[in-house]
Amino acid sequence: MKHILLILMGFLLSTGYAFADAYEKYIPDSAKQYIPNFSNDETSSSPQETADFKKYIPEPYQKYIPEFTAEQEAMDGSSWKDNWNEETPSSSPQSSLKDKILYGPSSLSNASYHNLIVNGPLKLTHVTVEHSLEVNGPLTGSQIQAALLEVNGPVNVLSLNVGKAVIRGAANLKDAHVKNEFTVYGFLSAQKSIFKKPLHVFSSEIRLKDSQVQAIILERDNSSSNETPRIHLLGATQVFGDIEFKGKKGIVEAGSDVKLDGKVINGILQNKIKDNSALNSRL
Repeated sequence: MKHILLILMGFLLSTGYAFADAYEKYIPDSAKQYIPNFSNDETSSSPQETADFKKYIPEPYQKYIPEFTAEQEAMDGSSWKDNWNEETPSSSPQSSLKDKILYGPSSLSNASYHNLIVNGPLKLTHVTVEHSLEVNGPLTGSQIQAALLEVNGPVNVLSLNVGKAVIRGAANLKDAHVKNEFTVYGFLSAQKSIFKKPLHVFSSEIRLKDSQVQAIILERDNSSSNETPRIHLLGATQVFGDIEFKGKKGIVEAGSDVKLDGKVINGILQNKIKDNSALNSRL
């Protein structure tokens, strides 16, 4: 019996690694060095079987998988209203406070855990993780709390409350509250969010609307692209500290209601836009 259990555990682990490898395409090349190494030697799934992860997800949930096309990266409020159907829990969250490891597409709601690790696409609704939440794949959902968040894949979340977070992929957030360091290896879009510590983003673009942030660091390698790094600040966004471009010189575009208390380092601040509608139409 013990021998059979060991074989079964080995099969589940190898299958999880195969799922995790399929999501590397969502992660910028500059950040792939940070992805945990998963061995393909022992997996029983072929690349063709895991390349299109959407086929493993029930059809009702496929609408939550972020595509991050130019249209879906829009910052206007209507895009959020159309894309999200917020769920109300039918019962109070269960205080299980246990560790959980999942493999493959998963959907969890109205629960709490001590540590949660998921290798595959994950949708969370009204979930609290007391310590560490680790996701190797796309993360979507609403009402998510965690002390430590680490995601190797794109993130599309409404109402995120975390202590410290690292996202290796594009991040689309609304009503986020981050108490400590927040690092993103990819495009960042945030609305009505609060970042208590500096944002450190490895990308060519950041878009913030009606948000508060301590400071911003946008890092772009000079040799990686000819595109000028840009930071778009809209609505009543406030930056209490400095905005710094590391590498290539960048541009800060700020709306008329934006408040900047610090300096722009290695970049320029464009004239404040009196009419934000023109900029919003491009986002």
